Amino acid sequence: MQAINSKLDLDVKGAFKHAQNAFNKQSMDLVIKLIHEDAEHHHVFFNDEGFHNHLVHQLLADYSLGADMPRLKKAYNDNAVFQRPKRPAKSDFAWNSLACLGNEDYYTNYVNFFLEEIQKMGIKRSIEHYIFEQDSRLGFYARFLAGVYHPMIHLGYGIEFNYPLMVAEGLAWVAVHKPRSHEFYEALNKDKNKLLPVTTALENILFTRQDPRIDNVVRWSDDDKYTKVINAIPDVLHEYCQRWTVSESLDGPTGLRARASELQILAATLHAGSYCPGKEIILDFFLMHTLTSSLFLHSYIELLESHYAALVLRGKFAADLIYYIAHGRPYLNIEQFRAYPQLLSFEQIIAKAIASEDDHVPKAVRALIHACHYDESQVLSLEIYQAMASLTVDDNLYWSLDAIGFDEARRNKKNKKQLANTRIIS
Repeated sequence: MQAINSKLDLDVKGAFKHAQNAFNKQSMDLVIKLIHEDAEHHHVFFNDEGFHNHLVHQLLADYSLGADMPRLKKAYNDNAVFQRPKRPAKSDFAWNSLACLGNEDYYTNYVNFFLEEIQKMGIKRSIEHYIFEQDSRLGFYARFLAGVYHPMIHLGYGIEFNYPLMVAEGLAWVAVHKPRSHEFYEALNKDKNKLLPVTTALENILFTRQDPRIDNVVRWSDDDKYTKVINAIPDVLHEYCQRWTVSESLDGPTGLRARASELQILAATLHAGSYCPGKEIILDFFLMHTLTSSLFLHSYIELLESHYAALVLRGKFAADLIYYIAHGRPYLNIEQFRAYPQLLSFEQIIAKAIASEDDHVPKAVRALIHACHYDESQVLSLEIYQAMASLTVDDNLYWSLDAIGFDEARRNKKNKKQLANTRIIS
C-alpha cells in the first residue's frame, strides 16, 4: 500500500481549481488518512446489486470546495456505515483471465496488481497500457465506459489528485465491471471519418429530437433502456458519433481541449436543462452523471497521449448520446436560466453543496464550476452556470430514477422520485 504520508497534488494541469484552504496540511493529512481507511476496509460495491462505493468521491469533492475538518469527517462516517468489507485476495488470480475480469471477488487482487504496475510503469503508461492497448477481447475500453461512468470517475479522481492508490483502484474498478456493449464501442473507434457535417456535441445531440429513426426505439416501460438503444440503432448512433469529429491536436475548433469543453457544456445542459419551471424540481439521476464524469476530461487529455485522449472523448460523447436517447430525449431549455428567480451567489452555492446530505450535490456543483471555467466562448453564460448550480443545491430537489424525457416519469410512481438528501446512489 502507498505510504500514508504521500501528498495530494493540487496543481494538476486541467484539474479543478481547489479552494485555498484545501492546501491546509491538516486537512490534506486527514483526507489522505481517510482515503487509506476506505482502501483498507471497504469493497468496490456496497451491495449485491453493484451499487458503487464512492465514499471518497464526496470526500474529495467537499475537500476541493473548501470543507472544514469536521465536515470531512462527517462525510466519511456517514458513508462508511453502509459499506461492505473488503474481501481477501484470491489465490487463483490472473489479471487477464476472463474468469477474473468482470468479477468483483477479484477486486483486491486487481488493486494490488495495479499498484505494482504503477510502481513499475507510472500512472500515465499504466492507464494507456491497460485501458487502450490490450487485446480487444478483454474489453477494457468498454469496461472503462461502463457502470454509469463510475470507473471513469474514480480513475479521474486519481488523475486529478495525482494519487497512485486511487489510480490503482480506478483501474481495478475498470477491471471488475462487465464490458457493457463491447462490440459497439470497439466498432466506434474503427469508424472511418465520412464527409458528414461537423457539429458541436450539444448541437449534435439536439438533432436527435427531430430524427424519426429514433422515435419509439425505447419505451418508458423498458428496463435496460441503454442496451435497448444500442441494440436497436447502432448504425444511427455511429453516424451521430462520426458527425462529432475529434482532432488529436490539443488546440483548434475540434482539438482535444475544445472538444472536452464541449462535452462539459453538453453535460451541464443534460443535467439541468430538463427542469420545468413552476413544477417540482426533478432532475434525471443518470443524466446528472454525465455531468459529474465530465469534470475529469481535461485532466485525462493533459495526461494521456493525444491518440488515447481522443478515445476518451469519443467514448464519453457516445455514452452521453446513448443515455440522452435512452432517457427519452427530454427537451432541454437553457433560456429559462437567463432569469432564474432563485439565483444564489457562488459562495452560497458552495456552502450549500458542502452541507448537503446528498453526496452527488457537491460533485455536480464542482463540475458546473469547472465547466464554467473552461467555457471560454461563453456558449453558456456565467449566469446560466450559476443558475444551474443554484437549482442543484435547492432544498426541494428530487432525482428521478425513471428517465425524465418520458411523460410517465412525471406522472407515474414507478421508481418513485426521491429527495436528493436521501443520498440516492447509482
